Parts: sequence; structure tokens; C-alpha cells
Amino acid sequence: MTVRTGLLLSLLLAGAAQAQEPTQPMTLDDFLKPEPKAETPSAETPPAETAPSEPAKPKTLIEALAAAGFDPKTKVEGGSVQVMQGQRALFHLDAKAGPALDGVDMGKLGAAQPEGQAETYKGSGAGRIGLALDASPAKKQSYMKVWNGLAAPVIFELELAAIRKGQLMRRKVEGCAVPAGGVHGQSWPDPIIAVTVSKVALAPGDATPCS
Repeated sequence: MTVRTGLLLSLLLAGAAQAQEPTQPMTLDDFLKPEPKAETPSAETPPAETAPSEPAKPKTLIEALAAAGFDPKTKVEGGSVQVMQGQRALFHLDAKAGPALDGVDMGKLGAAQPEGQAETYKGSGAGRIGLALDASPAKKQSYMKVWNGLAAPVIFELELAAIRKGQLMRRKVEGCAVPAGGVHGQSWPDPIIAVTVSKVALAPGDATPCS
């Protein structure tokens, strides 16, 4: 009985001593160990979605203009005259004083020609107005010329159109009165693709004449 009591006491004392031993602190490695993750049932991989194909890039200037919402034609529409680069519009004023297209010429302006080469356009003719647009890559200039074949000065509003980084850009330019039977030219250091004149009318007496 004494032996059993002593053995039991020894076991209790050993357990108590073991319980009093300080717990080892966690190391940084222990802290960084990833926690075990419960396995999740594998789900079926959804089919890959096909990305929509991008629209084809324009290959020509005409396609680029159409993509930008611009109709690349020399024409009269809604009381305005649009002239594309390399062309000339010939028009007269109808009974309602609006522009009516008589024809479209292809040619070159003298200012855009190399040294020693002449202009290919002739006058607009009596009773008609001519408006031409041209450009010179060598001179890095765009040129416009107006022929006034009427017996009175004419005035109009002018708008320029150009393509920049795929975007159609427009800007207004202050107009002036082209004298009766006279011509007027302007130039800009921009790649102008079209000019549009609107509100074409006989100029009032106080209109600023073209210089």
C-alpha cells in the first residue's frame, strides 16, 4: 500500500512539474506557415469566352472619312457647298439665293504647284462662283481659291475639315467679301481635306473686303 501510494504521488508530481514548464513562443517561421486549407470539390471550368473581333482599320483616306461620319464628296447640300481637296465646285445662286451646283472639276491650283508649273483651272465663267481646294505636301500648306463671276461682291461663312488621329476635326474661319469679277485665295499650314461654304449671299456694302 505504501509502495502504490508513493508511485501515485511521484506520477502526480511529475505531471504537475510538466504542466509548469513555460510554453515555447511561436517563431516567425511558425507564424508564416500557411494554414491548411480544406479541399473544395473541383468545379468544371467554364468555356472561355471569345472576345469580339475589332473592326478593321480604314485602309484609305475615303474609308477613314466615312468611318468618322464624313461624306467625302464635292456637293451642294442644305444650302452649303462642300469641296474636297483636289477639286473645284462651280455653282450659281438660284431664285431663292441658294447655291445650285453646275459642275465639279479636277485640277491643281497654281500656289500648290512646283516651281514653274501653271495652274490647271480656268475662270468660273460669268454668273457662276468657283471654289477650289488643293494642297502641297512639299510646302506643307493647304490652299483655297474663290472665283466670283457675279456682277456683285459675295460673302459666305467658311468651315475647314481635317482628320487628326482618326478623328474628324472642324473649325470655322472668318469670311470676307470677294469682289465682283475677282478672285480670292487663302492658305493654312494644316492638312485640310475639305472646305464648306455656307450662307453664300451678295455682300452688303459694309462687308469686309478680302485683302
